[in-house]
Amino acid sequence: MQGIDLVMRLEHAIHGAEGGCRPLRCPRERRRVILAVAGGGEEYLLKQIVDGPFASSDWKKSVSELTGYLNIRHSAAIENRARFYLGEAYYFDGQYRKSFLEFLYAENALYTEVQPWMNALFTKLPQTTQQQ
Repeated sequence: MQGIDLVMRLEHAIHGAEGGCRPLRCPRERRRVILAVAGGGEEYLLKQIVDGPFASSDWKKSVSELTGYLNIRHSAAIENRARFYLGEAYYFDGQYRKSFLEFLYAENALYTEVQPWMNALFTKLPQTTQQQ
């Protein structure tokens, strides 16, 4: 239930109360675009993670598997995509600082995809900092 609540709050932050996307694309739409690109070869294991625990919203398992995946050296493009997914998983798991750092790693390569997430995180991080 908590995961659904986070998704609804993110959609509200991106869509606004009136619905429809703001000028920047919605993060969920961007994720679908990136998922469609994943293929074979070096990307095979990443695709397995994305199609498995990530697609079923098992954020803790996604974080664990993506972290393990990133322990192995990959091309810059694959690493950036994996860090993007890890940023999403951390976000939906409520780990906003870690999410911010992962999106920051991927920002240069995936700027357009990362920006809506960073904007959503800017509203979350002050709340997280005050709670600690």
